[in-house]
Amino acid sequence: PDSGFADGAVIVAEVKGVVKVVSDSSAGSESRPAVVGESFGPDALITTGKASSAILLFTNGTIATLTEESRILVKTFLQSKFESNSGLVNEMKEEPSSSILRLNLDFGNLVVDVKKLNKGSSMTMHSPVGVVGIRGTQFHLFYRGEASYLEVLDGSVDYAGGALPLRIVASGKRQEALRVAGRNDPALNPIKDIPAAQ
Repeated sequence: PDSGFADGAVIVAEVKGVVKVVSDSSAGSESRPAVVGESFGPDALITTGKASSAILLFTNGTIATLTEESRILVKTFLQSKFESNSGLVNEMKEEPSSSILRLNLDFGNLVVDVKKLNKGSSMTMHSPVGVVGIRGTQFHLFYRGEASYLEVLDGSVDYAGGALPLRIVASGKRQEALRVAGRNDPALNPIKDIPAAQ
């Protein structure tokens, strides 16, 4: 990134139940309860317990809801400087400045609302069975055990599983991936419609 980038911030907007944060996992920080209003940067590790959740607000306008029994690592978050305004994040149509964001979903469930990304911006989410590249959309990523699925609620998302070719998953569609013993690449099921709620 160019010299105009600095660390972006993640703000805890809501906590329900048991939510733990390690503010700098690379430095060996201690796990502690998350506090609404606190902020942290790259290398933060956030974990939710049973019947718990956290809503995280990123300074690029992304809103992420980490549901129960889930864990994410903010691997990288860089953002160009920008002028803040009095607008509400949920009213933003695009990010306020260019950013580079990489999240690792270790396990669990993450629902994400991404504002339209500026040219030069990138956002990727990694799970043990694939990588999701985001353009500005709403989606749901789930990973537990040997299975992962991506549901795109609005927009489109690029999905890559290991060295397999990139797949574009459109609005209203679901991509499932399964880890296969002895293989580096996951098994990708055909893209299909998101199942109706039960």
